Amino acid sequence: MKNTFLICAMCGNPRRLLEKICPFCGEKDVLHEQKNHWDYFTINLESGLPRVEEAMQRFENQLEQLTGSSIRMLHVIHGQGSQGEGRIKKAFREAMQHGRWHQIISAYYFGEHLKASHTTYQFLIKQYPAIKSVLKPEMMGNPGITILILHAKITH
Repeated sequence: MKNTFLICAMCGNPRRLLEKICPFCGEKDVLHEQKNHWDYFTINLESGLPRVEEAMQRFENQLEQLTGSSIRMLHVIHGQGSQGEGRIKKAFREAMQHGRWHQIISAYYFGEHLKASHTTYQFLIKQYPAIKSVLKPEMMGNPGITILILHAKITH
């Protein structure tokens, strides 16, 4: 049976239809559907200062929970480390680039390339025009994040 998700009016993360409180932000407000917008989900890999292995497992677990959902974009917060070369960022991006999740991820965009003047950003907007509605100012040019575009249906 497919999970039914709606979007939390406060944080924009998916909530199951019958959940009374958002598990991400605690919001009790009414849910709304976003038919004209992409559904997206934020995964924070650096929350709680985990070791690299723990952060990677967190990503795997979250990805597994999204199976069957309508999520098309993941906003992954991995941080950048104190010198811009954080261990979680490096491990996450290397695993992704080496095809670890190729059956789920159709494209990825590094936060530092999400600037209006950057060709990568221009390609992203041209390829997926609806994504403009979910990109937030704090994502733009941020080397501590990666945006993932998922295949239309998440399968394993």
